[in-house]
Amino acid sequence: VKETKELGPLLQRVAATIKAILNPDQVYICLWSHAGWRPGHLHFVLQPSWNHLQQRYQRPGPFMQVDMMASANMYPPQKKVEAFARKAKEVIQSANIDAVK
Repeated sequence: VKETKELGPLLQRVAATIKAILNPDQVYICLWSHAGWRPGHLHFVLQPSWNHLQQRYQRPGPFMQVDMMASANMYPPQKKVEAFARKAKEVIQSANIDAVK
């Protein structure tokens, strides 16, 4: 029960962190829970999205995620991922997401 109460605020905080660092038009929050067509454990995917991606992908949200994951060249360089992770950790721990803007 405690985890359930904490999940909503955590997702909001991480989405706000992504928005503060990357300034996307929106942040998708998607739940993936099936592996091999059987419910197992949960994955929450928080993904920044920009309006210009409409030109590249036909459908938004989880459809775009699947298309991006299927395309090997859509992964950002590892150094950018690591830099984002460091900044996100700093922002989440600081309790001041607005300071990033």
